[in-house]
Amino acid sequence: MPYIVDLKNMAYKNTSIGLIIRIVLILVVLTMLSGIILNPDKLFSILILIIVLVIQIVELIKFELKSFRTLENVLNSIEFEYQPVRFTKGLPKSMEGFYQSLNKILDFTQQKKSENEVQLLFLGELLRHIKTGIISISEDQKIELVNESALKILGIENLIRFDQIKILHPNFYEELINPAKNESNIVEISTAGNIQKLSIQISHFISQGKNMKLISFQDIRSQIEFKEMEAWHQLIRTLGHEILNSVTPISSMTETSIMLLEKMDQTPRLLHELSDENINKIRNALKTINRRSIGLLEFINNYRKLTRMPVPNFEPVNLSDLVNHVLKLMHSDFEKEQVGVLIEMEYSKMICDIDRSMLEQVLINMLRNSIQALEGIEKKIIRIKLLNGPNENPMIQIIDNGKGIPDDLKSKIFIPFFTTKEKGSGIGLSLSRLIMQLHGGSINYQSNSKNETVFSLIFK
Repeated sequence: MPYIVDLKNMAYKNTSIGLIIRIVLILVVLTMLSGIILNPDKLFSILILIIVLVIQIVELIKFELKSFRTLENVLNSIEFEYQPVRFTKGLPKSMEGFYQSLNKILDFTQQKKSENEVQLLFLGELLRHIKTGIISISEDQKIELVNESALKILGIENLIRFDQIKILHPNFYEELINPAKNESNIVEISTAGNIQKLSIQISHFISQGKNMKLISFQDIRSQIEFKEMEAWHQLIRTLGHEILNSVTPISSMTETSIMLLEKMDQTPRLLHELSDENINKIRNALKTINRRSIGLLEFINNYRKLTRMPVPNFEPVNLSDLVNHVLKLMHSDFEKEQVGVLIEMEYSKMICDIDRSMLEQVLINMLRNSIQALEGIEKKIIRIKLLNGPNENPMIQIIDNGKGIPDDLKSKIFIPFFTTKEKGSGIGLSLSRLIMQLHGGSINYQSNSKNETVFSLIFK
């Protein structure tokens, strides 16, 4: 800060000169006094020199006291937020620069205080208007800050003590005080008969030497319900599309067969009344009906896989061993499609509690998708990486240099039964994501239609 530097330099320069002059004068008087102190004929001169010496000492003390009082006034003005003093009139020539620097310091401090006051007003208005509830508590559970949205969400008129929350919403209270809980969670509370799903975020900080906890929360029930409804609509559309694709040809072929087997008066034709051509048409119709019926049964079985997922049997598994085992299982697939596989492992041993068979299925699904994405690529490469992902969580990445996922399909790839493949079931990715969710993990992806696609399996 340039004003501070100016103050230090100017104060040092001016006070040093003033002190040196006064000390030199005192030394001169003392020297003169020591030369005549024993001479009785110089009594008058001795008295004069003693008076001059006393005056100089008093002036030196006054000079120092004035400097200290000036600095004290400045510091008090800054510390206790007094109306800042100004140094304008009656300034000694030797101290003008020093006082000008003090005035600059005071101006700068006042400007910063004004800016801080504006920021505090802005933050106060922001806290008052946002719909997110905010509560700040100290380590002794004293309420330091609470906004109107927090009171409204919790159904409390005035929050004075933190244990008030325990009385009204004990499960919410437990989420806030339990150190074993995640710092981000969802909890359900009831306020005046209204069920709310609160998304909670908790962060810790230190303010004025005290450990503080900042809690933010908001009701996300409407967003969850909207997403659930949107997912159901999409699922119903997909189910309807698949069922219609099977039922429509079955209905058409059945109607055609009935027309061939009945006379105009709707009485059945005898076998000898059917021509060879009509018999072939009926046979082909029955084959079509059989084929579509089998497809519909497969579709129903796939739906059951999604809705009847078994509970995972967790056990410690080395992820590198799991990956190597799956690669051996799919060795013939890689050879058949002429796909090169590269493995990059940050650690040879990365242990996770997982259901081994479920995760094998996930890896097989992901690798088969990558193989299919490489169709038409001259040099086919799949890279598999084992590394620490976000928050140091174990992560497996499957990277291919295929055509990528078109932008218009990116939002649909995890929808059950959605597929762009002629013989695809459309449940591979949705089933894989469900398995990862059962393990407390997730699947993320990044895709560039001109470069590569990266699917990341992130474990808890």
